Amino acid sequence: MRKTLLSMCKQKLIRGGVKSGLLFLFAMFFSVAMYAEKYDLPIAAIGTSGWGDTSSDGNGAITYITAWTGCGWWLAPDDIPTDLSAFKKLIIKFESLPFPVRIVIEYDGVSNSSKDIITGETIGEVVLNTEGASKVKQVYIQSGNGGVGTIIVKEAYFTDDDNDNGEEGPIGTPVELHLSGSQGKNLLLEEFVDFPDTTPIEVVLTIASTTTTPTAPGWGVGFILSIDWAGNKYEFIAKEVTPEGAENKYSFTAGQFKEWAKDNDGEYIVDQYGQSGLAVNVYNGATVTSITAYTSGDGIAPVYPADLIRNTAGGIIVNAANEKVSIYGFDGRMIKQTVSGKGTITLPQGLYIVKAGTAKAVKVIVK
Repeated sequence: MRKTLLSMCKQKLIRGGVKSGLLFLFAMFFSVAMYAEKYDLPIAAIGTSGWGDTSSDGNGAITYITAWTGCGWWLAPDDIPTDLSAFKKLIIKFESLPFPVRIVIEYDGVSNSSKDIITGETIGEVVLNTEGASKVKQVYIQSGNGGVGTIIVKEAYFTDDDNDNGEEGPIGTPVELHLSGSQGKNLLLEEFVDFPDTTPIEVVLTIASTTTTPTAPGWGVGFILSIDWAGNKYEFIAKEVTPEGAENKYSFTAGQFKEWAKDNDGEYIVDQYGQSGLAVNVYNGATVTSITAYTSGDGIAPVYPADLIRNTAGGIIVNAANEKVSIYGFDGRMIKQTVSGKGTITLPQGLYIVKAGTAKAVKVIVK
């Protein structure tokens, strides 16, 4: 079944009713398919395929009035399927999904390829069936269980690049954030509070071993919680689980972390030790490989480069090789200057700017 361009998807397409403008639009995209590394599905053409009570606004928004309905792209003008055998997979990028969806590639005479994408995900990937890749009829996005509402499609394309997973990677200067506490499970507020809300933060988990054997991705591996462990804020779901272990990347913003660290009144939660921030709890063989903020590179990063300088109770820990360490108050006045190797420099509580050798100056909070 197919639809007229940008029409309400709730009516079945009358096969002779595709406008010449639609044919021209797809002809332009199809003509380059065999020569491009990336084959774009135009956002404006969402709604040319689908069924049920759905609609598209032409700018990427698909609204599902009822669950288990679909909307997408018709790829067989004049009932001639498109040859996409030069490509290996389909990638669709979303704004964070409010409910689960299923991405489906339909072929002529070959079983469909599909992939279920869970709530909260932003990227869906479906591998093309090599037997059907030369005769693709349509691509559609079907709403799943409870799938009533609107999703936003940001980009959709076929690619011949095995390494393209849809993730462009955070842009900016990487700055490592540190877990602390007796078991290294607290991400203290001071690690992320000074970043602008839009700063990307990437958490990487590694499944190095397993205490139970998962049968498929979707196996839970932990949570981000409020620092008092009173509520789950985000559930880590294993995206890749192999016997050798695999990196699982999760994308957030500093703004999300700040909100999760607050109570219902908008105040930062304080635990029994007087700390604010978040707790990160992973299990079943999962470990936190890294938590990285990606800054614009301007100003002073509120974290410590490569563990060179860290805060501790009543001072800072310096892990240098006989470097000159300069410590300034936040007003710019020099507080102390010394040559230090690995050791602790005692300081009263306060906010300091610390520079060791030629490393970038960092902001350190001493409690």
